Amino acid sequence: MKITLGSFLSIVCILVLGISSLEAQQQSDIEMVRAANKAFYKFISDENVAQFDLLWAHEPYVRAIHPVSPQVEKGWETVRAGFMSIFERYDNIHSAMPKPQIRVAGNMAWVTGEEEFRAVRASSGEEISGTLLGTNVFEKMDGKWLLVHHHVSLAAKPQK
Repeated sequence: MKITLGSFLSIVCILVLGISSLEAQQQSDIEMVRAANKAFYKFISDENVAQFDLLWAHEPYVRAIHPVSPQVEKGWETVRAGFMSIFERYDNIHSAMPKPQIRVAGNMAWVTGEEEFRAVRASSGEEISGTLLGTNVFEKMDGKWLLVHHHVSLAAKPQK
């Protein structure tokens, strides 16, 4: 089969445009995940339960693990109850992930980074704060990025 220069150039243009389109979609997904991740922390800080509910997939396979969790929270209802418990135990919550690292692969995305956490214990009035390590996993459902996994642990202390 003989390919003319014009045909070859047409094929190259189609490939370049296809790659550019994929890269643009990837950037769009990254920005959508970034916005969903930021909203997650804002709604925790605001204790905005109605908006918080909209960020999560209401599926039996969602999970959450907190530094104070005695076990893995499994399923949407259990995960939600775990966050409601946090909202009851702490006042004046500030939670943020200022420098998230975002990766997207198909309809899944994961975000890692250091979390800033400050709050006041409702029971004692004691102020607490710290840096935590967080991982959030999102799944794209019907064009929207929803949380399916949230894991936070205490940051390791540097060895001396």
